[in-house]
Amino acid sequence: MAINANQVAAQVAGAIRALEKLPAKEREARPSTTFARNYNNLLSLSKESMPEVDERRWPPSLEEMVCDARYTEIHAFLEQLGAILHEGYRYDL
Repeated sequence: MAINANQVAAQVAGAIRALEKLPAKEREARPSTTFARNYNNLLSLSKESMPEVDERRWPPSLEEMVCDARYTEIHAFLEQLGAILHEGYRYDL
């Protein structure tokens, strides 16, 4: 079964909510390996669900950033994913 934007958008929204609950001090920390893998998986699923989106619009994977990212940056990247996925959101599912 093919993945669709609706399915991934819900997961992205959940990750955003989790990051928004972090205390300010923790938002400046580098992500755990588990969180980084999860983010990269969400990015991959997002791209798979919307192959028509120009590659330049997608935020970087954490491998591309050599894990210099902090949770605050990942939050911004997840917001970008959510915005792109919203374009493909189907209300008739």
